[in-house]
Amino acid sequence: MSTPTLYVRTAVPDDLDTLVRWREDAAKWISAEHGSTQWSNPGNTARMLAWINEGSTFMASLAPGGEAVATITSTPHGDRRCGPRRSCARPRATCTCST
Repeated sequence: MSTPTLYVRTAVPDDLDTLVRWREDAAKWISAEHGSTQWSNPGNTARMLAWINEGSTFMASLAPGGEAVATITSTPHGDRRCGPRRSCARPRATCTCST
C-alpha cells in the first residue's frame, strides 16, 4: 500500500464553512467516543478567519484542486489560552482531518 500524496494550498475565506463544520463534527465525535466536552463550545469564527487572512491556515486534498480532506493551522506565535506557559510561548500547529 502506497502512502497518498497530500496537495496543500493556503485556505481562503470560502473555506470557513468547511472548517466550522469539521470542528462541529470533531466535537460530536469526541463526545460520543470519549464522553469529552472538548471543542463543545462553538469555534471562534473571527479568529479562524483571521488565521485564514494571515495565511496561517492550509487545506489539504488527495488530488490537485480536489476536495479538502484535512486542514492545518500553524501560527508563528503562541496562544495564551492554552496549557502551561512554557507550551504557550512556542509556535503551534493544529491539524484536523475530515472523516
